[in-house]
Amino acid sequence: MKKLIYTIASAVVLCAIICSGCKKEVEQPMKQGTELQSQTLHETACKPVVFLQYEQGFFSSWTTVMQRWYEHDKVRYFKLELRGGRHSHGLYFGELQFIMPWGEVRYEGDQVYVKDVQRNMVVFRATVDASGKALASYYYNQYSANDVFSHDTLYYYYTGNRLDSAIQLSKTRLMMPDIRYSWEKYIFQYDASGNIASINAVNAGTTMNFVYDYSRPVSGIFSNHHVNIPFRLTEYLGLIKLPMHHVVTRIHVQGVTSSNQYPGQRFDNFTIDNRLVTAYHDAGNDYFFQKSYYTGWDCGTALPQDSTSGQPISITSLEQLRRLYAPLPK
Repeated sequence: MKKLIYTIASAVVLCAIICSGCKKEVEQPMKQGTELQSQTLHETACKPVVFLQYEQGFFSSWTTVMQRWYEHDKVRYFKLELRGGRHSHGLYFGELQFIMPWGEVRYEGDQVYVKDVQRNMVVFRATVDASGKALASYYYNQYSANDVFSHDTLYYYYTGNRLDSAIQLSKTRLMMPDIRYSWEKYIFQYDASGNIASINAVNAGTTMNFVYDYSRPVSGIFSNHHVNIPFRLTEYLGLIKLPMHHVVTRIHVQGVTSSNQYPGQRFDNFTIDNRLVTAYHDAGNDYFFQKSYYTGWDCGTALPQDSTSGQPISITSLEQLRRLYAPLPK
């Protein structure tokens, strides 16, 4: 298998990144010792298997952002739609979209491969440790022979099971003939309850802050945050985790120059069932592009299959999701 990694002067870049001093920012400092350990965190064995977005505006639309199927407690099949436009899932402007109608996941030793069946190519590979945490990921998204592409490598660093930092090396062409090389270092901070509190992008000079309602603890929430597409793909595979033990009411980014880089996100109208968040609304900063999100949870029951083919059912509408994964708002 040809490695999904490109040749750049990574050693020089990595040395410069690691040696550079970085000031960590966080809204609530991490509590240490018994004070943190005494907090009661309600974990769940349920898995978010479907994530739908409804965007209202001039052209209202439904999008199945993510759906995944498990075998032996690991993601086996996968579909994704992540776009790089301003009003698509809160992503950074300028990222090459990633749309995979059907993907197959393969596990070989310490390697995890994702094959885009439609394009007949491996688009993602990860190296994992003995516990299944990602140590490195390699992303290869190309839509034509030599035109637009995005190649990305991420290295992940932990304290125990907690993700502390990540280093990213990227090579991207969004239009001919320009090729853009870039690097980034991300620093992850956590609050006293163990929630992800902030993500600092050192090179960009931005910090993504998470605001919680601490009066509303939850066992599971699938939040529409975004660092970058390869990071999100790694998270969707369950190879990295950003813990959230309370309702997320706001995500805002310090240091951006305009909402084109990252629109503000303000979440409300939560539907919660048995501590699982099944729906919420994002008012954002733009009245004409408000969004609602819906999550289907697998709590160990048999997943629905097509009565004719016997294959898993792809969810494409709220009505279908509501029938299979109730309760959801009417």
